[in-house]
Amino acid sequence: MTNYCIMKVSREGVQLYGGRQEDNGSYTVFKDRNLKTVEEFCDINVPDSDKAESVIGIIFSASYKEAEKRSIMGKLSQHGYPHLKEYDFNSYLCEIYKTFPHALILSADGNDLYGGYYDTDKKEAIATDKINEAGKDPRVEKLAECIWKKLLEESPYLKKEDDFNAVKAEAKTFLHSNKSELDGTIYLEGENHDFFIKRKDAEIDNLLDYGSSSVLSHLSNFVNQNNIRKEETVLLLSDGLTGNQYFHDVFNGFTPEMGEIDEKRLYDILTMMMNDLAETGIGDSDNIDRMPLSFIREKRGENSIFFDIKFPKGASAIEVYRDDEKIRTITDSQFTDSDLQTDHTYRYGFVAVYKNEYGDELRSEKTTKDISTSKLQLPTPVSLNIKQTEKEATITWKKPERGIVRIYHSPKPFELHRNDIIEDVNAFDYPVLSSLETNYIVQKNFCGERYFIPVTIVENVGIVGEQQGITSMITPKGVRIDSTDIAHIKVIWLWDDVPMVRIKWAAEDGNEKWEDIANDGQSPDFELPLAAKARNFAVSISALYKTSDGKTLESEPSIQKVALSPVKVDFLEAKSEAGWFSHKNEFSVTLQADGEPPCDLCVLLEEGAMPLNLTNFKSHCTIAHTDLADGTAKKFTFTYQRMQKKLPLYFRIIAADRSLPLKVVPETQKIK
Repeated sequence: MTNYCIMKVSREGVQLYGGRQEDNGSYTVFKDRNLKTVEEFCDINVPDSDKAESVIGIIFSASYKEAEKRSIMGKLSQHGYPHLKEYDFNSYLCEIYKTFPHALILSADGNDLYGGYYDTDKKEAIATDKINEAGKDPRVEKLAECIWKKLLEESPYLKKEDDFNAVKAEAKTFLHSNKSELDGTIYLEGENHDFFIKRKDAEIDNLLDYGSSSVLSHLSNFVNQNNIRKEETVLLLSDGLTGNQYFHDVFNGFTPEMGEIDEKRLYDILTMMMNDLAETGIGDSDNIDRMPLSFIREKRGENSIFFDIKFPKGASAIEVYRDDEKIRTITDSQFTDSDLQTDHTYRYGFVAVYKNEYGDELRSEKTTKDISTSKLQLPTPVSLNIKQTEKEATITWKKPERGIVRIYHSPKPFELHRNDIIEDVNAFDYPVLSSLETNYIVQKNFCGERYFIPVTIVENVGIVGEQQGITSMITPKGVRIDSTDIAHIKVIWLWDDVPMVRIKWAAEDGNEKWEDIANDGQSPDFELPLAAKARNFAVSISALYKTSDGKTLESEPSIQKVALSPVKVDFLEAKSEAGWFSHKNEFSVTLQADGEPPCDLCVLLEEGAMPLNLTNFKSHCTIAHTDLADGTAKKFTFTYQRMQKKLPLYFRIIAADRSLPLKVVPETQKIK
């Protein structure tokens, strides 16, 4: 009895589906099992006779190239499975959504996002695209980091490189549960670890803009380059994207219609495949048709032609002919025929090569196609205009008469100059600004330089404009003092993208010292070499950056003042200095400190009552902390015009920085 099954292969694993024949002769699909790899399937103990009677339909995710597919199918064949048939999942989607002329099908496999623009009537791809690192939900990583911190609080010995993948799996499960909190347990390092987390702790519900803008910009460029009419197109979320609210929100509204391939729709398609597979049955034919012209796509250059060829199912290679002369045999789908004449027409021929179960080679009829090189008329490069403020920079440019503009950016200068030509912009591997207009605002929330270069693109060829740079310096964040005693005082901060910091402090001799510390990827801290008798100190930390032209930039510092033990200030006397030789409105206070105060002192005055407002006060005299450093009594005079001489005049001495430990005894005095 023939056994039918469908194997769905992706980077994340293998899903097997079985088929059950109903009374009416049709097949119903059911999920069999999940496997990690195809090798794991091959290791299942199945009698050879059953293997010979098995027919396997295989669905590959969009990330698999033709060479990889053939390798996997060859491995299955070597393990005794002779009857294999590859199915195009997206062609079945086209059948279901054929009420729309076109379908934009998006899927994810691993970290990357794959897109295919399909003619639903012909059930074939018009254009395909890949967006690196756009196929992962950023919320998973951030939630996993939050869980990891919770785990380290109880188990600091855990190693991130060993255990973080398991934590991400737990985070993904929690995320898709839509629960607000999780009281969970995870098995790591041979034991269970308990943790509790609230969804809001990870701040994951505000990440829509985190990756959506660049993805939508890339997708919009793809739409423009391929003349896609959105009003005639349905956008479909397939493998890796379905059931994910983040991706649903990102792509919602990109086209008038959007659909998701949920579990019910998936089983509808698998059922169609299973019945087609059963109709195919077991048997081979040596009657091989020529390759369809739709399988052959090209991009014409001035002296070259780039080919992107879809391998027919089961083909092991393709022979390529130019003007009836074989020029190569390819096993990969893409190649470039170079060193051609400009404005010349060539006749190309393509022959698909197959191997039967005995290893014999079978060839299709030759498919021919006339293709001409063309002299490409490049557009005029655009220029960037940048206006900057302290917090942001606005980049603007003019829309060209021909082509589209992409603005690439990099932390290092581009090794390109105005009017340079990029022959294949798909190979220009730099991030692109996510602007659909002719302007973009760059937030100056980074440390260092960012370079921006405009590229005007026609037919995948780009011409370069003048690059521009933006410099931003941010003050280090998370600065704090960690101390257990005077001998162990550390300055701690966050690196973020800061390459180097400068720490400054006052030495025992009163001179300023500093230390430059480079970002080595380790946890940042610096132990201060303070004097043994130090009672207070101030430390500043600023970011350093060395520009591409050799200049060193320094950010505004973050200043931390710390008192190791409270300084006592004796308020010895307050008096009027009016006399024969003194101004009648002149007053004085006399103070003596047992050490240098950690900050300046303020003198407050009020008639008739003690000054109580310590928030919005007026200092009638400010005493520098350095004036009290020697420990002797010091008199400080100032003028004040009394309004009501019959009322007593109250004096109050307070610290200019109320957060620092400073004791004034007594804090107030009065005179009549």
